[in-house]
Amino acid sequence: MVAALTCAQAEPYNGFVRKFRPELATQAQQLKSFFVRTYGRRAQQVLDGFVTALANAASARTIANRAQSCTNSARLFDATLALGPKELALLAASHPAASSHGFAGCAPALQTVLGPPKRKPPRGEQTATGDAAPERVAPAS
Repeated sequence: MVAALTCAQAEPYNGFVRKFRPELATQAQQLKSFFVRTYGRRAQQVLDGFVTALANAASARTIANRAQSCTNSARLFDATLALGPKELALLAASHPAASSHGFAGCAPALQTVLGPPKRKPPRGEQTATGDAAPERVAPAS
């Protein structure tokens, strides 16, 4: 959304939302359920703070180098719009910002979308969904 507003990329953003609406709704519900399980009655407040922090971080990255950020987001929109629903989860998990939120990796969510790995990775190799995720770290509020 930051790219849509800052980089005048509303059209590709809206195309992304239209194309992936069911997946986005499913992931939003899973995120909300995670926060309810983790934070109980405070879930909505913590989730709102988490989403705001993500948006603020994206905005700060864009402000720091607007031209490069806008070029990168245009490329990412192009690449994303060429994907199918299952590929979207892989792209999201592999994006550099995917691990900047302070929570364990997305491997369990990806396994829900993609199914379990076909084989165990050899020692030292990671699957597309990653190996054991680090412990969850509470986001800054």
